[in-house]
Amino acid sequence: MNSTVRRIVMTTVAALMAQAPRAMAQSEPSLPPTRSHPVCDPDTKSLYVTCALWLDMGKLRRGATGDVIARQGITPIPLVDLVKGDSAREYASRYEQLGWIAAPMRLLAIAGLATGYTLSRHHCQSVGCSDESTKHAARIWATSGASLFVLSIPILGAANRDAGRAVWWNNALLRTAP
Repeated sequence: MNSTVRRIVMTTVAALMAQAPRAMAQSEPSLPPTRSHPVCDPDTKSLYVTCALWLDMGKLRRGATGDVIARQGITPIPLVDLVKGDSAREYASRYEQLGWIAAPMRLLAIAGLATGYTLSRHHCQSVGCSDESTKHAARIWATSGASLFVLSIPILGAANRDAGRAVWWNNALLRTAP
C-alpha cells in the first residue's frame, strides 16, 4: 500500500475510532416511556417547560432541567415510544428505520478499515505467500470500509433530520403556560 493510501486509511480509521467508544459503549437502558411519567402523560396537555424533548449529541433530554431520558448507542434511540402525536411518531419511526440501516454499515466500515490496516502491516515470510496479494487484499478491505463509511453519512443525516422533526412535532403539542 503506498504512503498516500496508507495515510488516507489511517486518517479514516482514526476518525472512526474516535467515534467507536461512543458507538460501541453499552447504551444505558432508557428510562420508561413518557407515558409512565405523570407530568408528561401524552393523554393530558403537558407543560412545555417540563416535558419538551431535545436532542443533544446522541442524548435525548427532557424539560428545562435537561434530564437524559435516552442515549444513542449502537442502536438508535427508541423515539417512537417517547414522542406523542401522529406526525411525531411517523418521523420517529423513519428515524429508527434509518438508524437500523446505518448502524451495521458503520460497524462494517470499522471492521473493513481495521482489516485493511492489519493486512497492510503483514509481511509474508512463508512459501506461497505474496506481499503483492496481501497488499491487494488490504486495498480491497480498506476501500470497502471507506465506501461503507461514506455511504452511511447521508443515511445518518436523514435519520438525524427525522429525529429532529419528531422532537419538533412532539414539542408542538405541549402547552406553554399553565
